[in-house]
Amino acid sequence: MASSPRSYRLLALLLLSLLTPSHTHRYSSRVSWINGIAHSPTDAAESATKASQYFNAAVNYCHNPTAMSTPGDVVGYVRDLTQAATQKWGRVTEEVNELKKHLSNLCALCGPKGTVVHLCHSQGSLITSLTLPLLTASERAQVEVVSFGGAAAITSADFPGFKRTVNYYSTNDPLLHCVPLASRALSSGLLTSARGEREFVFLTPVAGDPVADHGFLGPTYKSVVKQEGERYQAVYRGYGVRALDAVEAVNRNAEALVKATLGRMWGHVLLLWRAIVEAFARARQFVIGKRSKETVVEVA
Repeated sequence: MASSPRSYRLLALLLLSLLTPSHTHRYSSRVSWINGIAHSPTDAAESATKASQYFNAAVNYCHNPTAMSTPGDVVGYVRDLTQAATQKWGRVTEEVNELKKHLSNLCALCGPKGTVVHLCHSQGSLITSLTLPLLTASERAQVEVVSFGGAAAITSADFPGFKRTVNYYSTNDPLLHCVPLASRALSSGLLTSARGEREFVFLTPVAGDPVADHGFLGPTYKSVVKQEGERYQAVYRGYGVRALDAVEAVNRNAEALVKATLGRMWGHVLLLWRAIVEAFARARQFVIGKRSKETVVEVA
C-alpha cells in the first residue's frame, strides 16, 4: 500500500527533529535595558516586552526599583529623586552592583566575540555611567551603550573601550539641561567622537510636553528605539541568524507534532492491548466454564 503524503511529511519532520538540536541557539548578541525612576516591576517588564517587538529579540532588563508604592506616591517619588542626586555625586548604590552583575552575565552568555546592546533611560543612564568603570576591559569591548534622555551622558572620551556609545535627547527633555556635557554638545554642535562616530542625537519633540517626550517609549524616543531595533536586526541578526530562528521554530513544531502523533499511536496500542487482554480473559472464562460442565457430567 502506497504511503500517504502526510506520512512523508511526518517522516521528514521526525528526521528534522532528530538532526536539529532542541536547545536554544547561543546567539552572539543580547539586548539589555535598565529603566529610570518611578518604574514598578510590572512597568519595567511591560516596557521590555514592548521594546522587544522593535528588536525582534528578548530585551533582558535589569529593574531599577522605585520607592513609590503607588503611581501617585509623592513621597516615594521624592525619595527616588534623592537617590538619583546622590548617584549624581558618584555614590555607588546597590542598583549599580546589580547592573554590573547583569551586564557581566550577558557578556558571558554572548561569548568573547559577542555583543551586548545596552539601552538605558533617565536615571538608568546615570546608574549605567557608574557601572561601566566596573566592567573588565574585555567586557567593555563587547558593550554598546544607547542612552535615552539620560541623567548622565556616556561618551567614548569619558568611557573608553566600549564598542559604541550614543546619547539621544529630546530638545525639551528636562534632563538635557542637567547634563552639562549634553547641553554643551547642543549649543556647540559638536556631536561626534574622536573616532568620528555620532555620540549625540538631538530630537524634535513630538508631543511638545516635556514629561511625555521624556518617556522611554513616549512619542519622541519611541521612534529612535524602533530605529535602534532595526539597526540591531540588520547588524546582529542577519539572514544566517534568522534562518536559525526559522529552523528552531520548525523544530519546535516538529517535536510537538511527533509527540502528538506518537501519543495518538500509543493510545491506539493501549486500546488494542486492552482488547487482546479482554479477549483472552473471555476465552479463559469460556474454557474454564466448559471444563466445569464436563466434570459435572463425568461425576454424574
